[in-house]
Amino acid sequence: ILAGIPEFVVAIILTFVFALCLGLVPVDSTLADHGTVLERIQAYVLPTLTLVVVMVPHMSRIARASAAEALRAPFIKAAILRGMSRSIVLWDYAMRSAAVPFVNAVGINVVYLLSGVVVIENVFAFPGIGRLLVQ
Repeated sequence: ILAGIPEFVVAIILTFVFALCLGLVPVDSTLADHGTVLERIQAYVLPTLTLVVVMVPHMSRIARASAAEALRAPFIKAAILRGMSRSIVLWDYAMRSAAVPFVNAVGINVVYLLSGVVVIENVFAFPGIGRLLVQ
């Protein structure tokens, strides 16, 4: 469900919950340039959390699918039949094979994150490169 929700909707929901209802973080991020260290950190919480919440479902789906595919590979079954320990087979063979699609997805999602930053910075009034692009 989270993968289908646009960033600005997730940002508004997180703002409502964490800033308005719970009062844990500020509503906008105008304190990112000045203020105490704690205020600066709090200014980064909602924009970062929004981007993470949007990206985690997609990345976890890619990681799970590539790991499941790697564990079904014939060379994994052959390594287990040769008597290698499961931990060596898992970490030395399966995870190396599963890392390739995951790293590819990370590279593609960096571009998606850069476009998402434009929206998120405008929602949270965050002074950054996305706001500069809009101006």
